Amino acid sequence: MSEADKAHYTVGIWPFHRSQTIADIESYADIIIGVTSGIITVVKAVAKVVPSTADSNRWEVLTEDDTTLDERIRGLLGQRLSPDFAWKPGQGWPVKLFDTDTVLEAHRAGPPEVSLGGYRLSVDAVGIAHLHMPRGGDVHIHAGA
Repeated sequence: MSEADKAHYTVGIWPFHRSQTIADIESYADIIIGVTSGIITVVKAVAKVVPSTADSNRWEVLTEDDTTLDERIRGLLGQRLSPDFAWKPGQGWPVKLFDTDTVLEAHRAGPPEVSLGGYRLSVDAVGIAHLHMPRGGDVHIHAGA
């Protein structure tokens, strides 16, 4: 899929969720993020959220020029979406609303990482896990079902 297609589908026309209103969506609408296979592939500044002219049960985003994005927000591009914001099994609605500062803070430090004693496990932007361990350390891997 081209970058233009990813942007088009991210900005797209979205269905309202349950009793949601334009005001609900606008309260979060300073940026819109597109995620493909767990990677942030689109980040756009939102100018306005409006009811869709084609369908009254949907809304659409009007975006600003990309030059209006600050460096922190542009830095989200290419990062793996933090597990705090990822879709869980059974979540079918394609849109999630989050506070921008909360998203930025979760992604500020880069890829997720866990340290236990001298061991450090990190996951890079493409989803590959890296285990760093002290010299002479042992690792036992138990595969789940």
